[in-house]
Amino acid sequence: MRSFPRARFFALVLALPTSAALAASGCGSSGSPTGAGGHATGTTTTSGGTGGAMGFGGDIGLGGQIDHGAIDSIEITPATATLVLDNGAKGQQPFKAIAHYADKSTAPIEPTWSATNIAAGSIDGTGLFSAPGLQGGVVTVTASAGGKDATASLTVKLHVVSNPSALDPATQGLLQQATAPDAAVTWAYPYDGTVFPRGLGAPPLMWMGGGVGDLYYFHVTSPTYELEAYAPADTSRFDFDPAVWDAFASSTTGGAEIKVSRLAAGVATLLVDHHDTIAPSSMRGTIYYWAINTGRVMRIKPGATAPDDFLGPTVTCPSCHTVSANGSNLVMSEGNWPNTSSIGYNLGTNVNDFSGFPVNTGASRWSLAGVSADGKVIVQNFAPLRGPIGVAPGAFDSITGIELANSGIEGKQLWMPAFSPDDKLLSYIDSTSKDLRAYDWDATAKNASNDRLITAAGADSTTNVISFPTASPDHQWLVYQRSGALGSLGNASDLYMASVAQPGVEVPLDNLNGTTYPFAAGKRDLHLDYEPTFAPVAAGGFFWVVFHSRRTFGNALTGQAYGGEGSGTKQLWVAAIDQNPVPGKDPSHPAFHLPGQALDTLNMRGYWALDPCKGDGQGCASGVECCGGFCDDSGDGGQPMCKSSSGGGCSHAGDHCDTVADCCDKSSGPSCINHVCAEAPPPQ
Repeated sequence: MRSFPRARFFALVLALPTSAALAASGCGSSGSPTGAGGHATGTTTTSGGTGGAMGFGGDIGLGGQIDHGAIDSIEITPATATLVLDNGAKGQQPFKAIAHYADKSTAPIEPTWSATNIAAGSIDGTGLFSAPGLQGGVVTVTASAGGKDATASLTVKLHVVSNPSALDPATQGLLQQATAPDAAVTWAYPYDGTVFPRGLGAPPLMWMGGGVGDLYYFHVTSPTYELEAYAPADTSRFDFDPAVWDAFASSTTGGAEIKVSRLAAGVATLLVDHHDTIAPSSMRGTIYYWAINTGRVMRIKPGATAPDDFLGPTVTCPSCHTVSANGSNLVMSEGNWPNTSSIGYNLGTNVNDFSGFPVNTGASRWSLAGVSADGKVIVQNFAPLRGPIGVAPGAFDSITGIELANSGIEGKQLWMPAFSPDDKLLSYIDSTSKDLRAYDWDATAKNASNDRLITAAGADSTTNVISFPTASPDHQWLVYQRSGALGSLGNASDLYMASVAQPGVEVPLDNLNGTTYPFAAGKRDLHLDYEPTFAPVAAGGFFWVVFHSRRTFGNALTGQAYGGEGSGTKQLWVAAIDQNPVPGKDPSHPAFHLPGQALDTLNMRGYWALDPCKGDGQGCASGVECCGGFCDDSGDGGQPMCKSSSGGGCSHAGDHCDTVADCCDKSSGPSCINHVCAEAPPPQ
């Protein structure tokens, strides 16, 4: 930005004595004489005269020079402002700066201006902020001069009105003012209190009931965005324009409100008034899942509009997969049960190059295996989900298939082993007690130690079977399934979370499970949540968990929950988990249906991993995509690209860190989780 000198101030001299009178006056001079023209320094502003100086508390030359002293502080006017931009209009907001000097005087200045949130707009050297009307947000405007800074807050709010049916103002007013609950319609999706990330497809609004020809008002608001849409919805569903939802999510951080009202037979009623949260980041990584009725392991990146059948036709009937958290290696079964073999698949080269894997028939010894976060170690799973699976206890090299010496788990038959995304924990189910236990894991030494109880199975026969544990990115929490039977084929199940640091402290994830939620389908949607997996890194101030559920999806999927293997309803759902959970308090939030997955397949075993990393110089959106750990816009044309260094600066959200001190904007409360700078949780 250009830097402008502070304003110059001129004393008004009505009459000045002659040189002789000055000499006789006895008034002592102060400071250095200044000739014509005046000057500005880094801390003071003076105005020039024609020579000479006098000390009257400041320098006064024959031309009227005043030294105001150092700048004590700067004030920006206005201190707060709001720009409301209607239907894509552009807008401008001028700012001015005033200096407060040591001599208690004040005057306008021209400082150096800067502004945050460049997606919302930019500020020029005169203090004029210009917003292109593409994204709203809260902007911090800063003025700097004389070693002093001042800030002002600007809220840029987008206001979008959609009225394709040309409803008259009176009808609009009826819909806007509706407060009476709608007793004839039941809300179905999304759920109240959901946390949505950015970069994801828009959730459809769905309900049960309503008549043909009814009119609806969809009102979506946050401090930085407002959508008012008037439309019929004869299918009891409203789909956002993708660009509109993206602008809303990109503009909003924290709390948002979704209200829907209905006009039928001249009477307006309120269908729903929900309060949700928008997290200030997209979720990171890719979800690998099993489409069981088509017999394929698929993958989908959050934000994609369709899944990717990436394995190709040469891999037949893949199943029971696990992916290393760093996205390098996938381990799974191939073939029809029980005549299956094992595959170790390199996701970076898309080649089955784990040549050391023993191929066996009659069982798949690597099904649902534990794979270390770095992809180098595999531990077999002995949980008898469909007869015997594990064959050889201990830990194995993922390439050679050779058992590792001194692993600390020699001879141990672990049920459902799972490594944490930071490779510091190895959790498992004890085959005898059925308790949830964990080891510390040393990824360098490839050694497990400090085996201890996390939470006991318990005596309740409906919940005492623990399975599918998954660790948070910081290895401090485990989420798992509790049910009355092993596995996820038709049994009732809910998800729980336990503290690693405080064994025995666990909490049912009631918000995620919807235990007390008024589902449109009622009790039909309860106790149908299975096989969770944490995303390897935090995003937007939250941890994220993917799981599959047999609950209904609004009015789009309403079939039976379970009608035998290969039938019923089974889809992937995602829920936010508080980044700083409080033991004993439910840290979960209501789940949302993962957009982009096929609705005509039964999708399960969602396993979340980062993408294979990119080398320096390749394009990126976040440092977690880069082998070197950093993504910045210093490349050609300002396009973000991968680097192996922060360039001596701090690490931005998504970049590599070793401690929280490495992260930028520490005052806003970020964390260094699994060696990645994580955003602070948004206001709710």
